[in-house]
Amino acid sequence: MTDDKVPDNAVRHDTAFGTYFIPESAMHRPAAKTVSNGGVWEPATILAMLMRANGGDIIQAGAFFGDMLPILSKTVLPGTMVWSFEPNFENYQCAEAVLLHNGISNVRVIFAGLAKETGRGALRIVGKDGVALGGASSFVYQADVETVDTPLVSLNEAIPKDRRVGVIQLDVEGFETPALAGAMDILVRDRPDIIVETEPTEDWFNRNLAPLGYKRSGRANINAVYSAR
Repeated sequence: MTDDKVPDNAVRHDTAFGTYFIPESAMHRPAAKTVSNGGVWEPATILAMLMRANGGDIIQAGAFFGDMLPILSKTVLPGTMVWSFEPNFENYQCAEAVLLHNGISNVRVIFAGLAKETGRGALRIVGKDGVALGGASSFVYQADVETVDTPLVSLNEAIPKDRRVGVIQLDVEGFETPALAGAMDILVRDRPDIIVETEPTEDWFNRNLAPLGYKRSGRANINAVYSAR
């Protein structure tokens, strides 16, 4: 791996689980602190993804600096893929460096946020205090000086039609519902389990997920789990 593949502002951390590159600006974030100290962030969520994939691909968003990716790449079933999405370009660069440095070929990181339709969005990457939000970067409906113009994709369009999806895990800072709205073709076709940090409203769930047979089936760390199987 060449030096130009590692972001200049990234801090390298070698752990038992792999080599990570964490943005200096995000070292204060809980996930970054955990991984830099050799730990695993949200291990129950990772385990739930692996147990519920049911032989299919895993969709994971947002990637942050790729903290989950080395573990997922080593433990998914042969022939399956992990599709990861990250809209913060600094984080995306670090996640890509993690894949390259660890020789990971069964994971793809896509520089985009998730939405109902492909387009553009305003991503807030800095808080009102001027501190980088890192993995807490979030899309807002009104652009301002703390946002950057960022690509959006729908999962229906981003995931090849010939891939079977086993589980969708979303930690997208309140945009879980638009992300799921853009995955309805996948949900109808494959009935993947769903793991979300922010749950959809009861009304949206009843109109969109309940007719497909989805029910809440558990929790993983702070995430809710839904299953139609």
